[in-house]
Amino acid sequence: MTPRAGRRDDVESRRGAAVPLLSVVTATYNRAKLLPAAVESVLAQGFPDFEHIVVDGASSDDTLEVLAPYPHLKVTSEPDRGLYDAWNKGIARCSGAYIGILNSDDLYAPAFFAAAARAIRDRSPGVVSGRAREFVPTASGGIGRFIRTYADSCRDRLGPSGYPFSAPCLNARLIRRDLLDRVGGFSLEYPLASDCDFAVRLAAARPSAVWLDHDAYYYRIHDGSISFNADSVNFLGSTNEKLAVLEAHLGRDSPDRELATWLKEAHGAVSAIAFLRSLRQASPGRALRYAGSVRWSGHRFALETLREVTRIGRYKLTRSAQ
Repeated sequence: MTPRAGRRDDVESRRGAAVPLLSVVTATYNRAKLLPAAVESVLAQGFPDFEHIVVDGASSDDTLEVLAPYPHLKVTSEPDRGLYDAWNKGIARCSGAYIGILNSDDLYAPAFFAAAARAIRDRSPGVVSGRAREFVPTASGGIGRFIRTYADSCRDRLGPSGYPFSAPCLNARLIRRDLLDRVGGFSLEYPLASDCDFAVRLAAARPSAVWLDHDAYYYRIHDGSISFNADSVNFLGSTNEKLAVLEAHLGRDSPDRELATWLKEAHGAVSAIAFLRSLRQASPGRALRYAGSVRWSGHRFALETLREVTRIGRYKLTRSAQ
C-alpha cells in the first residue's frame, strides 16, 4: 500500500509540538503485509491531534521497511515477552490524554476520532467507546463484508452484556490516561487472556463513560487472527486463562457484590463456549469437565450454550459463503 503522503504531511504540520489528545499503540510481529492498512486507517481519520506508537517485536519480515515511508510513526523494534508486554511498552511511551490500542491487522472505523474528540471535549469521560465489527476482507485486502457487530459489549457497564469474555472489544475504546494508570497495565501472568483481566479491573473502577452510536473499530477475519479465529490453536489455552482470571478475582475479598455477580455470570458464559468448542473438537471428556466447572451460574451457562450454538451455525454459513 502506498502511503498518502499529502494527508500524512498535512497531519504532521498541523499537529505541531503540542501534547496530543490521542495516543494510538500498535504492537506487531511479522505483519508487514497487513500493517500499512492499520496505519492508513489512522491517517484516514483526518484528525491532527494524535501520535501513533508502533512496538515491533523484532520481526524477521519487512515490517521496518513498510513503516519507513511513515515518518510520523514512533517505532521501536526489539524482542518482547509477547503481545501484552509490547502493549505495556507502547503505553509507557504515550504522551496523549487518551490511549487507544490498534491491532496490526485491524482498522479504525472512519471518523471515529472526530466523534470521540467531541465527546472528550464536552465531558472528559474515563472511557469513550463505539461499535466494533468483524469483516471478511476482499482478495486485495480491503473490507469485503461485515459479518458481526458488537455494540453492547463495547459499552462500559457491568453485566453479562457489558464486558463479555468472548470478546472484550477493548480496541473499540479510548481510555483516559490517568484512569489507565490507576487501573494498571496488562499483566504478563496471562499471556493469552490479559485483556480480560484488564477488562475486569477496568469494570471494577466504575469509569465515567460515553457511548457513541458510531462505528469505532473493524476486526479483520483471517486465518492468522489472534482475536477472532474460532479455530485458533490458542483457543483452549485462552479459555482456560479467562476462567483463571475470573476465579482469581472471585477469590478476592471485595465488598462489590455487583462485580461478584457479574464475574460469576461471566464464568458461566465462558464455560459454555468452552464446552461447545470441546464438543466440536470431538473431546466429550473435556467438554464434561468444562460443564462440571460451573460453580456459580448454571442459568448463564445454559443461556450462553444456546447463544453459542446459534452463533457458530451462523459463522459456519458465513464462512462457507466466502
